[in-house]
Amino acid sequence: MKQKNTRDPKKMTSYFWYEAPILVVVTISGLIYNIGMVAGPYFQGQLVQGLYDLLNHKILANRLIQLSLLYMLVIALVQVCRAIKRFSVRIFANHTSRRMRRLLYNVLLHRQFGDDTGSLMTEAISDVGSCVEGMRKFTTEIFDTGVVMIAYLAMLLYYDVRLTILACMFTPLAYVIANVLKKKVVKANKAYKESESVLNTMTLDRIVHAMTYRITGREQALNDRYEKQLTDYEQKSAVSNIFEGALTPLYDAIAMFGIVLIIYFGGRNVLHIGWKAWDLASFTTFFSLLYQTRHQGLPRRQTF
Repeated sequence: MKQKNTRDPKKMTSYFWYEAPILVVVTISGLIYNIGMVAGPYFQGQLVQGLYDLLNHKILANRLIQLSLLYMLVIALVQVCRAIKRFSVRIFANHTSRRMRRLLYNVLLHRQFGDDTGSLMTEAISDVGSCVEGMRKFTTEIFDTGVVMIAYLAMLLYYDVRLTILACMFTPLAYVIANVLKKKVVKANKAYKESESVLNTMTLDRIVHAMTYRITGREQALNDRYEKQLTDYEQKSAVSNIFEGALTPLYDAIAMFGIVLIIYFGGRNVLHIGWKAWDLASFTTFFSLLYQTRHQGLPRRQTF
């Protein structure tokens, strides 16, 4: 009875249980890929430190070559796991879509047909596509956002807790500003869509009744109204595009303040007069990790 409830086709979780084997592959490859993302910044720091030591004749060139080969090998392994994870997620989505559509077709074939059958089938198929796409994105973001952010933050905290807190506090600030501006973005987009709808209606009316307006002498008045509506549409479209296109650079600029703190306090750490005793490898790794964290954690482009 418990197994039957777990595999209930009416529950979304049942489709994850159906694809448990492929999700195991997604989990293993996703963990290796996303945790392995910290390997890039780590090896970048080691290469910078190795180059510095080589120029100061502290190590041999063979040591730097070996480090470079190891770096390429690790990154290749990470990218292979990335490809496996992405391909496995696609397989999961395709199998789920096929299972849902087959269930839908079976239900529709065994029901009494009516005039609304075509409309019902079209809407249901569209809903299946949206549902599967949501499940695919949810599965992807668990690893590409959740796991990788945890790995980045754990690495940052390992290097310097206080500097991590200071440098990362600007990202929540970007989210707060995004939440404040969300109402203005929605309002601007709504006005733009409404103006576009009115303009489309007037365009159709002008085409269909062009001869009538010309005969009755109302063509010039219609042209004046159309030009006024077109100007309104252009203005509201420009405002909407400004909100949608200009906010992402604003979030980037806010988050970049954390880089300034890293340059100052990280430089003090390298000079051994700060909170931690760093070398060039630690500074480069921390800088790269914070950049990746900022890029991963910032609000996406707002469209409503």
